[in-house]
Amino acid sequence: MREPVLTWEACDLLDPYEEGMVTFDEFRLAVLPGEPLRALIENLDAPTSEDGPVLQDFILSLAPEGQTNLELAKGGAHKKAKPTNGCMVLEGCHAFLECHTLSSLDAGDHSLIYAQVKSGKVLDEKVKTDIRSVIESSKIIGWDLKKEAQAAQAAKVPAIAAVPNASATTATSRISGNFAGASRSSLSSSSATSRTCLAARGGEEPEMSEIQSWTGLTPGKEYRLQTMSIHKVAEDTSTIRSLDWDRDRFDIEFRLERGTTYNSYIIKGEKTALVDTSHEKFQDLYLAALQKELDLSTLDYLIVSHTEPDHSGLIGKVLEMAAEAGNDKLEVIGSKMCIAYLENLVFVPFKSRIVQNGVQLDLGGGHNLEFVIAPNLHWPDTMFTFDHKTGTLFTCDAFGMHYCSDHPEDVEGVKELLPHYATYYDCLMKPNARSVLTALGKIGHFDLKVLD
Repeated sequence: MREPVLTWEACDLLDPYEEGMVTFDEFRLAVLPGEPLRALIENLDAPTSEDGPVLQDFILSLAPEGQTNLELAKGGAHKKAKPTNGCMVLEGCHAFLECHTLSSLDAGDHSLIYAQVKSGKVLDEKVKTDIRSVIESSKIIGWDLKKEAQAAQAAKVPAIAAVPNASATTATSRISGNFAGASRSSLSSSSATSRTCLAARGGEEPEMSEIQSWTGLTPGKEYRLQTMSIHKVAEDTSTIRSLDWDRDRFDIEFRLERGTTYNSYIIKGEKTALVDTSHEKFQDLYLAALQKELDLSTLDYLIVSHTEPDHSGLIGKVLEMAAEAGNDKLEVIGSKMCIAYLENLVFVPFKSRIVQNGVQLDLGGGHNLEFVIAPNLHWPDTMFTFDHKTGTLFTCDAFGMHYCSDHPEDVEGVKELLPHYATYYDCLMKPNARSVLTALGKIGHFDLKVLD
């Protein structure tokens, strides 16, 4: 059997400081023309294996923007699209790319494929694109891609999609060659350090809700709403993202191209804090997700970054449900102006605490939260929250953008995301650029690890 092709040379290129993590953007940069990892991969032989099929030719299906994998996959194989490499195109896609593998990197239970786009075809020129792989969509409808690929290889036709590496096991002899989870001691006696070199932060798949339809804005138009629960974005910290897939306007005058997302966070120390809620139209979806993450009878603090409706729209409902659960200790934390606004937005009595810049709130377990008053970013009552234990700064809207995605991390890359960041900053933050600089000055001493 051929040994896996990825050596510690590649690990050292990707993770020189042995931090145990490589982001997707770092990997992409490392394989740009002229970069050392690109040269290493190009010198590898084409993938072969005695253990089973290896992906050589495959299709990337381009799905309509915002379409879910289920919607893409439910139609099965496309009835008219006939790529020259014999692979399968999914019925729901409006374009496809034919790819040929140049080399692959063994990553344990999967492979990283380095491929060349050979050709492609646009089936509908009017539709904007999201990329979906065949395997990503096919898993949902239960196709046995390993079996399909074996059959394709037996017939000497191209495989239809990437398949799990059948040869990966937990045996010591195999671990030594795996990219993810490999131990340096099995390759060199100089160090016994183990590293996982390619891992998304948190390592868990997000939990997606069903999609609900909302019709409260443009007459005759339906808007898709969905929540994404990520159970670990930092230690003891989870998030509920409200995905407003089809929102096309914000603050009336700003046109949106990729919808928008509203974020809510839960931090659990010895006490529990909820940072922001969601827009009122997400009431059913958000509250269902929230109740999976915490018992409202035990919630200690509700931290309000500011009172814009996408942050505060469900505060009244959360307070009501907590009271019904017998919670009489819940405190709402906010800036002086925020609490004043809330008293005119929430028509039930609530306990509140006004905090000043630099005030800290100890949740226990090392989660010491420090508040940063950051007015005019972009509302006068804005406040940041910094968790000293995890290095996470909850920034309200200051470093955000209007964008909706079903990826838990920003895997799209800077080139794709920058126009959305730039539009958001130019419209909402640039008019208050002095306030941005003031806020940056207030957080300059923090040991920042994560911006949320």
